[in-house]
Amino acid sequence: MSFVGIISNIEEYKLIKSKFVNNGNIRKTELININKNNIENMKNIRFELMVVCNDLKELKRQKVLLNKLIENSKYLILNIDNNITDFDLENKNIQVITYGMNQKATVTASSIKDDEVLICLQRNIEKINGKKVEMQELKRKNNIDFNNIYNLLVVFILELLYN
Repeated sequence: MSFVGIISNIEEYKLIKSKFVNNGNIRKTELININKNNIENMKNIRFELMVVCNDLKELKRQKVLLNKLIENSKYLILNIDNNITDFDLENKNIQVITYGMNQKATVTASSIKDDEVLICLQRNIEKINGKKVEMQELKRKNNIDFNNIYNLLVVFILELLYN
């Protein structure tokens, strides 16, 4: 079983998890919310993938442990629109995938309409199974229960990596 750590508020975590699982992605992948109350319990879990949805102010005291969790992961998915500079990723064997509205993000929304979003993968990435996904633009339904575009981008990246 692979573990995906999601650093977000509980509402975002529940939404991301429900959309990821409801889209048929339940195969031996467990999504776990990480926050200031439970991060100490995570020190012996090896996450295949870590998702950082929000800033890390509340985890500032656990910076060393958080960096260790991330360092031991294969993938790090970061919201590039949050000013996140707390990670020393040089010389680490980790694939970083950024998302957001920033033009430099790996995954961004290039067009947002009421009923659909055009999501742009701006760089090639390697999936969990080792296959390569090339740059492309894909249309996605804009579900009204996504409280913001960022959650849609996270679910898109998870589906891309695991499908």
